[in-house]
Amino acid sequence: MTTLNVDTANLATLGAGMQQSGGAVEAMVKTATDNLWGSGTNNGECEAGRNYEQQGAAMNTALEKVGMWLLHWSTATKATGAAFGKSSIAYGNTDALNAHKTDKQ
Repeated sequence: MTTLNVDTANLATLGAGMQQSGGAVEAMVKTATDNLWGSGTNNGECEAGRNYEQQGAAMNTALEKVGMWLLHWSTATKATGAAFGKSSIAYGNTDALNAHKTDKQ
């Protein structure tokens, strides 16, 4: 029979670290989406120039996509971290229950 050894403390630490990392990535979404480009005709701060309207629109679309990718990455990382944290609790509870049953026999 194969045994499974899980260090619940390390699993919980990994889960917390992943959630923190996901939060850091999420903070970068605002950095990307707050710097969208204008088409070159709005006299905004981040303009491509009137002769580069198409390039400005492409840059804007790309930054919006980067924001969405970062948001998805953040969401997935935080969800994985939460799952690891819950798993560490479940493994610990199962271990404690099995140890308690062993003591009674």
